[in-house]
Amino acid sequence: MSKTNSAAETLQKAFQLHQAGQLNKADRLYTALLKKHPNNGDALNLKGVISYTQGRLEEALTLFDRVTAVLPTFADAHFNKANCLKALNRNDDALAAYTKAIALKPDYADARLNAGTLLQKMERISEAIDAFRDMVRTAPADPRGHYNLGVCLTESITDTQDGVRAAIADEAEKALKRALALAPNDAKAHFAAANLHATRGDHETAIQFTKNAIKLDPNWPEAHANLGSHLEASGNLEAAETAFDHALKLDPENTNALVNRSLARLARGHLEKGWDDYARRFETSHALYTKREWPWPVWQGESLKGKKILVWSDQGIGDEILYGGMIPEIIQNAEACTVECAPRLVPLYQRSFPKADIVPKDAAASARLRANAFDYHSSVLDLGRWHRRQFGAFPNRNRYLRADCGLSERLRQRYLDHAPAGTRLMGLSWRSINPLIGSEKSLNLEFFAPILGSSKVRWINLQYGDTRDEIEKIKEKHGFQLVRDDGIDSLTDLDAFAAQVSALDGLVTISNSTAHMAAALGVPTILLIPDGRKRIWYWFGEGLYCPWYRSITIMRGNTDHISSLIKNFIDEI
Repeated sequence: MSKTNSAAETLQKAFQLHQAGQLNKADRLYTALLKKHPNNGDALNLKGVISYTQGRLEEALTLFDRVTAVLPTFADAHFNKANCLKALNRNDDALAAYTKAIALKPDYADARLNAGTLLQKMERISEAIDAFRDMVRTAPADPRGHYNLGVCLTESITDTQDGVRAAIADEAEKALKRALALAPNDAKAHFAAANLHATRGDHETAIQFTKNAIKLDPNWPEAHANLGSHLEASGNLEAAETAFDHALKLDPENTNALVNRSLARLARGHLEKGWDDYARRFETSHALYTKREWPWPVWQGESLKGKKILVWSDQGIGDEILYGGMIPEIIQNAEACTVECAPRLVPLYQRSFPKADIVPKDAAASARLRANAFDYHSSVLDLGRWHRRQFGAFPNRNRYLRADCGLSERLRQRYLDHAPAGTRLMGLSWRSINPLIGSEKSLNLEFFAPILGSSKVRWINLQYGDTRDEIEKIKEKHGFQLVRDDGIDSLTDLDAFAAQVSALDGLVTISNSTAHMAAALGVPTILLIPDGRKRIWYWFGEGLYCPWYRSITIMRGNTDHISSLIKNFIDEI
């Protein structure tokens, strides 16, 4: 028997053991073969695969390096090397190895798939999209490429400009439809399709796709949790809570489901249970919930008599203002209260809460705070757990923020200049820039055209951001003029914006930071929450009035008669 045949027979026997799962025996044969034939590429590669499988990553990498040196055009070896580098978190090197494998074998679907998923993990989403587009082109019958392309495109929607979102969503839908056509029983593809439709605000379709996923994989906790989120977004809060319950039964440690259930409970008015679970939001993967690490105990509702407390915020300006309504109670009960807030809020908070120490949220101020001897600290959101456990705990007051009265009066006089006697000043805001649900809360300026032509009202533009094109279009089409004050930018100077809002007789807005500012200042406000749109829990599920703010009137549901309702509101101010 020749040496060649002996080596081939040994390799074949080792490979049979390898396929049978007898890895240790196969590994010994590969090792014996390599002692006699150290450059046998197949033996090097297969021994490397066993080393990789058994977690001996550095050993595996050495073997794959030897293979690629001996057989530089062996695409599988470059692929295996890439997988090993990926496991070692050497991501850039792994991508280079995947790229080499693909160059040698352009239709190498697994290499394209792994490269794309690695790019996705590295948050290089645009590159991942290109990788999956190439996979779809070179392996059109592989559902994995279509699925991952759809997922990546869906992930990219919230980070793209309004003008291209629809095109991206259409491409994502096309990709996921193809994935489902190729693999109709793939629960993950149904799940991904649900998420895509949710980003478009089509929660009913999202619900149906999620139910499809659950039929295919009934014990998938994340599917039940997502069903709860889609049901909550559609307004079916009771069913949402049931879905979250099911997710938690399958996975009691699913804090995302726990916290989302808490929001559904809060929205239903079940405040005690809702607040208690919402306190665990920092344990979730949600990017909005940014926990601050402080050296003092977290306040758990203990008596604050003789105590010093630091109150801080972990979410956006609108929520900071909303929950800021509980700060007066903390000031009243504590010996000393320090409030860390967004720098833009500092002047307004200093005027509104003169008995508290107001500091900006920045690195320098945080460093100074750590030198203090506080007894407790608390997120301003978690104050609700102790001060708003029942609806009867909401105070009956008109306002808690105070604007610069002098500036407010000067602005009012300027806005009324040359206006007929009896003219009302009304503010208007119609858009949210919330990256996750802003599009669902927003309305087009054209929607308000029926109310903008009243001769008794001068409308003031309160919409943050660049609105020039929208205002010009409404003027050209209808002849209506919104007063735009270029001297006030709510994104940079909230104190001046508060004075502007206080100068008005009332305003109409969707759910955004303008609504919170106006209501906290006690300005009569109409809040529009149309049917079928994502809602924020603190507006609750029904009713005209909001316990957080006495100056808000909530208009929910069908908006066909919104014009007459707003006109009546203006007449009654």
